[in-house]
Amino acid sequence: MFQPFRLERYFAQHEFSAKHLLCTSDCESMTIDELLEIGEPAEAASEAASEAASEAASEAAYKVASKAASKVASERESAPEPEPAVPAAPAPAQAALVSAREKSSASLGKTWLGYTESRGAPALRAAIAALYRNLDMEDVLVHSGAEEAILNTFLAMVGKDALVIVNTPCYQSLMEIPAGLGAKVIPWQIRCEGEAWRLDTDALDGLLASARRGPDSPAPLVVLNMPHNPTGALISAEEFDSIIQVCRRHGAILFMDEVYRLLEYDEKDRLPAVCEVYENGISLSVLSKAWGLAGLRIGWLATRRRDILDKVAAIKDYNSICASAPSEQLALLAIGNTEKIVGRNRAICAENRALFSQFFKAHEELFSWIPPIAGSVAFPSLKAAPKKAGGLSDLSAALAGHDAELFSRILLAETGVLLLPGVHYAFDKAFFRIGLGRRSVPVSLAIFDAWLRGRGL
Repeated sequence: MFQPFRLERYFAQHEFSAKHLLCTSDCESMTIDELLEIGEPAEAASEAASEAASEAASEAAYKVASKAASKVASERESAPEPEPAVPAAPAPAQAALVSAREKSSASLGKTWLGYTESRGAPALRAAIAALYRNLDMEDVLVHSGAEEAILNTFLAMVGKDALVIVNTPCYQSLMEIPAGLGAKVIPWQIRCEGEAWRLDTDALDGLLASARRGPDSPAPLVVLNMPHNPTGALISAEEFDSIIQVCRRHGAILFMDEVYRLLEYDEKDRLPAVCEVYENGISLSVLSKAWGLAGLRIGWLATRRRDILDKVAAIKDYNSICASAPSEQLALLAIGNTEKIVGRNRAICAENRALFSQFFKAHEELFSWIPPIAGSVAFPSLKAAPKKAGGLSDLSAALAGHDAELFSRILLAETGVLLLPGVHYAFDKAFFRIGLGRRSVPVSLAIFDAWLRGRGL
């Protein structure tokens, strides 16, 4: 029914064997201990730590409080330093954080390991709903990751008479699943135009108008991924409003993959969630990207179309049934600390975007680069091979042929640095994806840079 998922097969082969991952889409993660140390509620823990630090009588106690506060913010150093000697009597700030961690740990320890509610724990759904304007818990359906939510949504809504318009390039399942279910799938491509990625919003009206549908055909489905994977593009608020108006005129459902939302480099560029502004909008999100908590496997759908959620929930009975109880408990803690966790990851992405900008400027003969507006990925490409690349055998051929797949294979073999070739998005072979969300980027990028310079490039 479905073609092999090229991107996921690629990562299955390389993700846990490559030494230096420079193309991952998720942000920096953390351990369970680090998440628990954030405390519950976040505000009480951080305020207690700050208050205790200001009251500390000695310089030594102040240092302990500062160390504890840094743990609250999860500002982990890439090479951890030895912990300072613990004083006989814990400083007040340290005691506050231990108390917060104990509370979170106790809550997790009391989690019942039976089945959970199929729609998601009520407290978790309420916390997710609070991320949006004017939604409540009945407008949220929890899934085991975003991929399950994608599959279940299409299984519930798409058949042989369905029309699905998908903005491309895209995560393969957004196009492959409806195609495999027999829908008519029409690509709506984002294009590289000069110094920006552009999505022709006017073209959507034509695509919807030109598609022939029978009187009994279901409502057309428009699939939009913004912020965009793999380009890091983000349409403007005006363009977004135009898309909604087009969908409204045609009675289309707008299924929006928003998994990179909250990672805008300028928060003024952030779009509202589609579930907030369109009555037929469905928002998809997950803890894997902006929060960096892929191991929890918690994603969700949010929409005011509760009839659609009912249909999707009925499909969910045939796969995961319900989410993991410990994952839901930890997800509740993470969502309660969204600004702290996501704020940290936005900062990491911004720092790495600056490093990549310097890198691509230094190698502008080799690469074209459009800095991302939002998200933790970007999509540079190979340019024409420079004259000094002559005589470098396979590498020369890769550069001359704008072949990012061959280029990536050579780079991986010689350095352990992993890039993601654009062919895994069924896109131009010159392009490749990079990831900006992890603390390991500076080291991986330095190895990449040294390899190019060692080759005389």
